[in-house]
Amino acid sequence: GRASGNAGASSSTSAPGGYAKAEGEGSGNGSTPASPKAAVDDGGDPVVAKIIAKIDDELDKTSSKDVEWRRLHFKGLMLRWHPDKNRTETPEQAAAVFRHLMDRRDRYLEALA
Repeated sequence: GRASGNAGASSSTSAPGGYAKAEGEGSGNGSTPASPKAAVDDGGDPVVAKIIAKIDDELDKTSSKDVEWRRLHFKGLMLRWHPDKNRTETPEQAAAVFRHLMDRRDRYLEALA
């Protein structure tokens, strides 16, 4: 007898890379952040959620600026929130914000059509 080839096929529900996709993630429009926690890993920390919401608002408002301006602006944000450089929040909070910035980087820095 041959074992069924579909035995473990339905057990994989994560997105490529091993990450489970959050609901609403990957829609691409970025204009409806109804709940910042929907696609943001803030670890349940309200301080991080507030910081991320503020950064998202800032990135959304400046996304129509010149690509070079956005690149410099984003570099400043990455330096500000790098866990080894940040001195105002805990390393865990800074790391959560930094991870979020890395997730937003490609969408924010892509050239405008």
